[in-house]
Amino acid sequence: MPEKVMLSRLVLRVFGLLGLLTAGAVLFLMIYSQSVAGSEPALKHLSGVDFIIGHGLLILIVFLAFSLISLITASGLARREKWAWLTGLMVSVFLLPLIPLGTIFGLKMMFCLTSQDSRTWLQLLKPEVIKKKTS
Repeated sequence: MPEKVMLSRLVLRVFGLLGLLTAGAVLFLMIYSQSVAGSEPALKHLSGVDFIIGHGLLILIVFLAFSLISLITASGLARREKWAWLTGLMVSVFLLPLIPLGTIFGLKMMFCLTSQDSRTWLQLLKPEVIKKKTS
C-alpha cells in the first residue's frame, strides 16, 4: 500500500474516531443537562439546555453518520475498493471548513488521493494511461 493511501486511511480513522467521541459527548450532555436542569423552563433557557435538547439529536446523528462514513471509507481503501476513493474525496471536502486541522488534513488527503501513485494502486487508471505517462 502506498504511503499516501496509508496517510489518507489514518486521517479517515482519526476523524472517524473523533466523531464517535464527539457523538458520545453530545449524548452525555443531553442526558446530563436534562437531569440537572429539572423542569424549570427559565433555567433551561438561561443555561442553554433547551438548545442542547432541541438540537442535540440532530448534532448526534450528523456526527455518527460522518464517523461511520469515515471508518467505512478507511476500511474500503485498505481493500482497494473504487468507491472508497470517491468517498474519501467527499470526506476531505467536508473536512475543509473545519479550520485549522480539518483544512490541513482535508487538503493533504485530497492531494494524496488524487496522486498518480494512489490512483494506480487503487486501479483507477487504465494501463495505457500509466504507460503513456511513464514514457
